[in-house]
Amino acid sequence: MAKKCADRRTFDRKMSARLVAVAVLLAAAVAAEEAATPEVSYEHFRLLRVQVADKEQMAAVFRLSMELDGVQLWATHNMSTQLDLLVAPTAWTNITTELNQSGIKYSIIIENLQDSIRNENPPMEPEEEEWENRSGHRLTWKRYHHYKDIESYVDYLANTYPEICQMEVIGQTSEGRPLKVLKISTGGAAKPAVWIDGGIHAREWIAPATVTYLLLQLVEFRHDHPWLIDDLDWYVLPVVNPDGYEYSHTTDRLWRKTRSAGDGQCVGVDANRNFDSHWLEVGASSDPCSSIYAGSRPFSEPETKAMTDFILSRRDEIKVYLTLHSYGQMWLVPWGYKADKPDDYYDMYVLAEQGVEALERVRNTDYLLGTADELIYTSSGDAKQVFF
Repeated sequence: MAKKCADRRTFDRKMSARLVAVAVLLAAAVAAEEAATPEVSYEHFRLLRVQVADKEQMAAVFRLSMELDGVQLWATHNMSTQLDLLVAPTAWTNITTELNQSGIKYSIIIENLQDSIRNENPPMEPEEEEWENRSGHRLTWKRYHHYKDIESYVDYLANTYPEICQMEVIGQTSEGRPLKVLKISTGGAAKPAVWIDGGIHAREWIAPATVTYLLLQLVEFRHDHPWLIDDLDWYVLPVVNPDGYEYSHTTDRLWRKTRSAGDGQCVGVDANRNFDSHWLEVGASSDPCSSIYAGSRPFSEPETKAMTDFILSRRDEIKVYLTLHSYGQMWLVPWGYKADKPDDYYDMYVLAEQGVEALERVRNTDYLLGTADELIYTSSGDAKQVFF
């Protein structure tokens, strides 16, 4: 019997060693693959701001952004009278010829996008690099951080302020990264809760940065505005799409989608077209290579499924859903998939208007308020519909 136990321990040690070796080899393989992927360059890509005079010109610009290779519609402004187009060098002659022939005015707002990418994220200072060794965190709100820094900040808050912070892993991404939600609550009687998330589109770095800044205010500076957690509970998911977010840091600054395996040629799904609400009806694509690919089915992405399951399991508790995007100063309310408005649109509008007015008082910023259909474009399968 003793010999059998000894043999078993020897076998277990060998298997553990093999499992560790396999894990190391897998990690090395992933690292090698990432290192072998060349960084995407946007050298000499230009950003145009197009001024449209009427619906016909607006439709023409939308058509050009869909038909011309190397032209992407980035944003709309001022009730869709201005549209921003990212133009590759190879498409410059085609797009300017078309715009000139149509009498559509435009200006160049970024001459070389790659220069802007180089300059947008300053390197970390040496003392910031040392924070982890002092059981702190590395977020500075002076630069854009990798996902591991954001993840460690959530852990830091949960470990440092356990009386009000609870961290829960609600799922994993396609590449195995944890989706960490932080609940902020003073406990006691049941209170209405607010959900906030950011980073569902990988390249929108300012969204997770803003969400973590909100965490800083809600937790570390809570004594400056105690009513925010005395009267409400908060659920916060800083990055909905960690795989895509990290890929936008390491490989392709303009990556938008998740990083789930695709059809062998194209990777990822637009997570904000993947929810089961009027899925693939409008403003989404069935082409896996499209930046607005809706996926093979609703909730094909583990990120959207995990988030939805978590929120809907607390539907009696969560009363407000806020999701942060960029860019453009707009406060969007349902609907987004059609021009009609929901029955309680006025109630939402009045509440959102208070938020818009507060932003103007504090930051002197002017936010447009309305539906996505009114202010930017029509789309379906996005988060705000499914949680409404």
